[in-house]
Amino acid sequence: MREYFESIEKERMPFAVKNAEAGVFTLPQLYSDVLLTASQTRLDRAAAAVPADSIFAKRVAFIQAGLTHTKLVMGITTLMDGYWKKKDPAIAERVKQNWAALEKNAADHPYSINWGPLRPNTPRAAGLHPDGPPPRPKRKRVNDLDLN
Repeated sequence: MREYFESIEKERMPFAVKNAEAGVFTLPQLYSDVLLTASQTRLDRAAAAVPADSIFAKRVAFIQAGLTHTKLVMGITTLMDGYWKKKDPAIAERVKQNWAALEKNAADHPYSINWGPLRPNTPRAAGLHPDGPPPRPKRKRVNDLDLN
């Protein structure tokens, strides 16, 4: 489990420095297929190393719910980035299916996923559901503006 968290943190730190105020559509750059696949491999290894039905297995399952959530959100993010450029009903349907899977994951793991701010109609999820609000444009921070 330590390797799981350390590998994500190793990727997150330089991303956060470079993209401090980045919008949601930049997150797939951090949570790439490579990182998510490697993270899943680490969780699978952790799950295999602990006795089933033990507290340790429950802890791995807790983290697995978060990784499953992240994978689904990254899929939605990638789809919706294209959707806002050209609205396609087929993409909207795929996104809605992913949202249904997110809702089920949150319901199955209510202590792993803080579903409140993540629902499709919340400001944090702006742009991530075809029936929700479009993405909000990112404002430049004062220190990013050319004041000369």
